Amino acid sequence: MLRLLHLSDTHLGYSEFDKVSPSGINQREEDCYRVFHEAIAKAVELKVDVVIHSGDFFHRPWPSNRALIEAFTGLKRLAQAKIPSIIISGNHSTPRTIYTSPILKTLATLDQVYPVYQEQYEQITIGDTVFHAIPYVNNEDAFKTEIARAAPLASKANVLILHSSIGREYMMEEFGERIFPPEHLAKLDEFDYTALGHFHNYKKVKGLRTSWYSGSTERLCDKEAPVAKGVLLVELSQRLNPHIKFIPLSARPWHFISIANCFQKSIAEIRKTLEEKALSLDSRDSLLTIRLLDLKPLQSIELSHESLAKIFPEALVIQVRRSFVKEDYSFAQTDLKKESLFDLFSDYIRSHATDPKEAQNLIQQARSLFNTSENERLT
Repeated sequence: MLRLLHLSDTHLGYSEFDKVSPSGINQREEDCYRVFHEAIAKAVELKVDVVIHSGDFFHRPWPSNRALIEAFTGLKRLAQAKIPSIIISGNHSTPRTIYTSPILKTLATLDQVYPVYQEQYEQITIGDTVFHAIPYVNNEDAFKTEIARAAPLASKANVLILHSSIGREYMMEEFGERIFPPEHLAKLDEFDYTALGHFHNYKKVKGLRTSWYSGSTERLCDKEAPVAKGVLLVELSQRLNPHIKFIPLSARPWHFISIANCFQKSIAEIRKTLEEKALSLDSRDSLLTIRLLDLKPLQSIELSHESLAKIFPEALVIQVRRSFVKEDYSFAQTDLKKESLFDLFSDYIRSHATDPKEAQNLIQQARSLFNTSENERLT
């Protein structure tokens, strides 16, 4: 029986948000390193026969020195445990021109590491198992040619490693991503296991028997907020019947709060809803996305990012996404020559605000801004 650990989309070197970790680097960059090393530790603990990585090992084709050091450290630990690893290139780590050398080429200098990066199909045999690796290919027609070359070998266990979207349902809406050609889908069921990368959620591909995405090891956008992150332990004991076990990793929590029809609610009601969420949600050191739908523009002024962040003081990062209702901004019946801009603004607030006290409060806040603007114009 062959036991392998399937992981993907580690995106080493990824960074986002203006948050620095206690060790002095971008917190999200450090998060990716942490779960990568956790996955390596799982492989060593489970004493698997092989580790396979199905693409986007690095976040960019030119990773930083730190990303390279973290990568080499993890792969060296596998080699010391006598666990070979196979890594294919993905769309994030493949150069777009001939002027940039493939970064995965550096991994070939490590013991028991088999990087596949030359934009062509390769076979790697370990014991009684043949690994059929198709890295990311820049040219779509060439990609189809390399797929056609892959074929399982008789009397061997056969594992296919691929970085692609198996249909639009598994797209990431990224530049350069490849959709697997539908005419070749039946081929995937000929392999004992197909280890897929690119799609960031752990999932078995619908309609196929042996094809799985392990998903990314860390949450990289709020669309991945509710999805567990981890690696797959794959046991091949019977032909075309792999046993799959999902092993979770401690990715940083990401919560998502959505409030619809905001235009029908007062500012106080929206705040109260968020405050109730804060009581029931463990937002400590988490990432948080707040989506406010169907806002009126005036509401957005009162619901500033700073004021919303105070409701969730323990969150690491808060993103606020807003969508607005359409309103009529016509001033056709107003004589603009006889009224100041502040008067027009005040009339607009009074006519659109649902709460007179909120309207007056906003007018008072705006008065100083209009006065400052007027003074600057005169000077």
